[in-house]
Amino acid sequence: MSAPAVAAPPAPQYEGKYSVTPEGTGDYFWGKSKNKGTCSAVPGDCTLKGISSTGRSDCAYKCINNTDEVRQALGGNRCLAYNFEEDSGFCEVMDRGHWSGQLHGWGKRFTARKKDPNVNREAPEPTSNSACRVEVYEYANLNQWNATYYTSTTFRDIDKKRNNSIKVVNCDRNKQMAILWNDSKTDGMIVTDGVYEDLNSHNATNLISKIEFRGYPDKEPASNTEYLYKMGKLTGLDNRFGQGNADRLKDVSPVLTGVKLSEEFKGDPCLGGETFWEAKERVVCKFPRDRSNLLPLLQQLAGTIESPTEPSASPRRGLYETLMNRHCSDPENILDVIGTSNKRCLDTGNGKEMARQFCGINDRIFTEKSNVCTSNILGLDAYTALGIAYCDKPGHSAKPWCGCQNLIKKAPSPCGAMTSEAAVNSNVAGCALAWEQLAPLKETMTDSQFRYYLSKRHCDFCATAVGNDIFTPKDAQMGCPTTLNVCGQQSRYGQLINSNVNQTCNINNYDRGDTSSDTGGSPAAPGSPTTVNTSPSTSTSSPSTSPSTSPSDSPSTSPSTSPSTSPSTSPAGSPAAAAAAAAATEKKKMSTGMIVGISAGAFFCIIAIIIIVMVMKKKK
Repeated sequence: MSAPAVAAPPAPQYEGKYSVTPEGTGDYFWGKSKNKGTCSAVPGDCTLKGISSTGRSDCAYKCINNTDEVRQALGGNRCLAYNFEEDSGFCEVMDRGHWSGQLHGWGKRFTARKKDPNVNREAPEPTSNSACRVEVYEYANLNQWNATYYTSTTFRDIDKKRNNSIKVVNCDRNKQMAILWNDSKTDGMIVTDGVYEDLNSHNATNLISKIEFRGYPDKEPASNTEYLYKMGKLTGLDNRFGQGNADRLKDVSPVLTGVKLSEEFKGDPCLGGETFWEAKERVVCKFPRDRSNLLPLLQQLAGTIESPTEPSASPRRGLYETLMNRHCSDPENILDVIGTSNKRCLDTGNGKEMARQFCGINDRIFTEKSNVCTSNILGLDAYTALGIAYCDKPGHSAKPWCGCQNLIKKAPSPCGAMTSEAAVNSNVAGCALAWEQLAPLKETMTDSQFRYYLSKRHCDFCATAVGNDIFTPKDAQMGCPTTLNVCGQQSRYGQLINSNVNQTCNINNYDRGDTSSDTGGSPAAPGSPTTVNTSPSTSTSSPSTSPSTSPSDSPSTSPSTSPSTSPSTSPAGSPAAAAAAAAATEKKKMSTGMIVGISAGAFFCIIAIIIIVMVMKKKK
């Protein structure tokens, strides 16, 4: 359904409010005289001209009310006297109140003069009570109405040089203003709703020859194709004739280079856009919304306001900030260059929130993972929330990018129980690789120890993720061992696979964070001997230096906190029992060595004392 057609504005009104009836005209004229009203021998300009009439009362009515017919006959002047015949339609109007001493019309014609030459000609009721209109008056203070205009009009000759005050009505509500021009449009002034009682204050008395109505945009179109910005309080337009306002009021081009943006500075208020005057100190700027047209204009504006010659109070700064913020409020524009030095929407103060909105649309956290949707840009919290939401979507657990998150998830784990190869869900990314890393350790640990390291299955996988290839949530390493210390060799899980570690060792766990929530048991306490066999070889010999290579940074209280009954309860022949026996043998060797060393030292000390005593005796 098409919008209803807008009614065309009314034509100008030239007929005034004629309140004097033909029957009442006698109160306004002196008595009739047989002396002939004439312009003969009258000093100065005088016009006498016949008009149509139906008789004496009609002629008097037209003269006293100064009808448009009378004004046209008298060149715009007011009727001050009329000649008539009693029984005919003869009617002559004069703009001077003079007559000769002679009779005329063989005694059939008479003259009547106005008692008051300044009887006011009032404005008529408007043709439209809602349309924007300008009422023009010949004299100050709205005296002697001349005409009412609703559309842009060039004045008739009889209406020129007859304007000293105006009244503007309904233009604001119609989002219009009017410009009053001189005859050659070299001077002009803006008028909006109100009464202008004396145009002399605008240097415009009797100089108005044209009136132009202009609309200005007030609301952005529903099509969302334009941005509007209202720029007010321009030092701007000296709203008087004689100030060279024509260039600043022109409608040929939207560029207004002569407008004062501050006391010291002139320029185009809406640089790069279209400019619409709303009032003498206000303009409306219109800019296109589409990227191809807007971005070059934003970059131009940015370069202008960053210039050292741009005043700090320039209203163009507010224009740029508003356009930039509105454009960048759309997450789709996050990478658009909107300033100098390749400044993007992403680089503005609201960049992280914009990135969060952008990356939250569809699967962008994954598809834009190398561009916008990174942890550095989003921040770890938003990056983690969006990544988890993506990996939790049906079918996404198979994507390698979600491998770390798959291993972190518990109860139930998408990877399965992972207590054997058959219990691993290889269709879920990350699970099979984690099992490859853990399987060799299962053979060398107790069930309790293996369950502990199984609960940390994500640690090595997540820690070794490179770049944006794997989604690594915030706190992915919380509670993870820094290393596995196998015989003094600091290793991650993955580094132990096929590493030929085949010796009796100490496995020490140094947690990065709180492990109190672990449910898979705990590894052997630091210092507790455990046999770790991750190679195909069956040799169980251990180097004699093994005890001396235990980690020096093991907690001093570790031995006291290890279960005191663990050696005695280990079954014979078990790895733990073998390790305990080896440790006991080593301790015995160390004790024996210490006794031998002390005895030898004492022996050498005694020999030294005897020698010293013998030397002293010889000297005596």
